[in-house]
Parts: sequence; C-alpha cells; structure tokens
Amino acid sequence: MEPILVEPAPPPKPTTVVIDPGHGGSDTGVLGVNGLKEKEVVLAVAERIVRLSEPINTIKIAITREARDVEWSDATRVNFTLTKTQADLFITLHTGASYSPTARGFELYIAAPTTDTTGSTNKPPSDAGKSSATQNASLKLAEKIATALSASSGASARGIRRVPFRILNSLNIPAVAIEIGVLTNPEDEKLLASDEFRDKIAQGILAGIQEYLAETGGSP
Repeated sequence: MEPILVEPAPPPKPTTVVIDPGHGGSDTGVLGVNGLKEKEVVLAVAERIVRLSEPINTIKIAITREARDVEWSDATRVNFTLTKTQADLFITLHTGASYSPTARGFELYIAAPTTDTTGSTNKPPSDAGKSSATQNASLKLAEKIATALSASSGASARGIRRVPFRILNSLNIPAVAIEIGVLTNPEDEKLLASDEFRDKIAQGILAGIQEYLAETGGSP
C-alpha cells in the first residue's frame, strides 16, 4: 500500500500594516523650536519600522508617501491603504504641538464614534465598547502600542483619545494615530532628533503591533 502524501498547508498570509508618515512635501507639519520638521521625524521612524519588520514573516509593512518627501492628500492615503495594499491595519505617525512648555510624551488617537465629534477626553476609553467591532479593535491596538512604547522608549504616555480625524473615520479597518512626541518641547525635540530614540519608538510600535496580532490573530 502506497503512503498517502499530504501536501503541507500553505503558510499563513502575512498581516499587511500601512505605516503612514504624516505630512510631506510642502506640508512640513509641526516645526520644533530648533527647526526640526515633523515630516522628517515621522518618515525616519516609519523607515525604521520597515527595517525592523523585515525578519518577521507574519507582518508586511507598506509605507505611504512611497517613503519619500512628497505631499499626499488624505484621500490618496486612504486609497493606498484600502485599494492598493488592501491593508489589515493602519497607523499614522505624527508629532504633537502644545502651548504648554511642560507638555511632553506620546499620545494615541482612534476615530470618534459617529455620535461623538468633539474629540473630548471626558469619556474613558472603555466607553468605546459601545461602538463597532472596528472601533474596539482600534482601541485594543492603541492600548498595545501605548504599553510597548512606554516600555521601549521610557517616554510619558499621555493617553488615548477619540477624535474626529477624517483619515481615521474614512477607514473600515483598525486604525490608530500616534503623536510620538511633542515637537514644540525642546527636550522632546532633542530626543526626536536622535537616532537612538527613533529606534526605540520604532521598536515600541512594532512590538505593539505584534502583541495585538498575537492576542487577536488580526481579526477585529
């Protein structure tokens, strides 16, 4: 009797994650007190995430702006995410600005439910349980990234907020915006200019993605 040959199962499809470095081209974003540009910081961090992810066969990273200093509209970023790459997760990178000289650290954002367009921080993140599965998944992704970022960078976590960002509300997949530091703060600007800190930020974001996928399997 001849042995029955069983073909091995194909490897699982990697999770496609779009990393969106905000701004670009003539849109510099926030300017630090010493002239550091938001668009340059977030692109550098995005490129680090790609390099760090290369040995991980379960994750495929795609970068908007074609990893260049060009300006893309929100509509172009959404089309790239949903149509060109058919992404499973979306993370847009920014830096913060504040009138407060003491404001420092990173902050995360998810889309506000359609009934909440204020961006208010009065509602605790747990209230997002009343929204859709995608809202819940976005919150979980933000929580995993926040925990990993704190561990990798040592930066202060300023919380998770729900805001009516157009690009987040335009996506039907888990989506998170991250302000990776307050660029108008001289101490944060100095950190964001350093290769070492950029590496730590990239490591934290990637670790948060991996922890989210390990817990959820990528399903909302």
